[in-house]
Amino acid sequence: MESMYVVTQQKKQRKKKMEDWQKYPIGKIPKGEPCPHCARYNGRACTVEMVVFRESDHAVLLIYRLLDPDKNTWALPGGYLDWEETVMEGAIREAREETGVSPTRVQFLGVYDDLNRDPDGRQNVGHAFIGWSSEQPTQDNTETGGAKWIPFAELPEKIPFDHAQIIRDAYAFIDPNSSQYQKPTYCSKGTHAR
Repeated sequence: MESMYVVTQQKKQRKKKMEDWQKYPIGKIPKGEPCPHCARYNGRACTVEMVVFRESDHAVLLIYRLLDPDKNTWALPGGYLDWEETVMEGAIREAREETGVSPTRVQFLGVYDDLNRDPDGRQNVGHAFIGWSSEQPTQDNTETGGAKWIPFAELPEKIPFDHAQIIRDAYAFIDPNSSQYQKPTYCSKGTHAR
């Protein structure tokens, strides 16, 4: 009787381990260390950011963050890359989920990998894209406190993470001869050069 109980408990433990692995594929491995059982390495996570320009006037679509880090600030739509999607698909998905806007004419802008780009020390590697839209953002999503088009001259002084640098780079990308795009200067941990 006791052996049947042990077998049942072992099955439950194996099932739980499989569920945990599916939910957390790199597990709870210390940063920069391999797993002692499977040698899986705990590396840096991939994020995606989308600079969406309004077709008519090049205003930028920003979201209002409701969560820390940098709660109650305006930021670019973005987030973690999901399994089974490319970085471009992830950036488009995040923009759509957080703003209701589906950007078109999407182009890759750059990789942002400064070690201090996240104030909580996660060291995420960001993949930024530029897109275009004339759609109005929806205000009824659960991830943010809304989204809105903000003209360049009205961008907030505080823009979290390295999103100010990404916005500057995006404006320079679409208009490389202009010197007017210098306003966003705030980053959570100083300057973030590519």
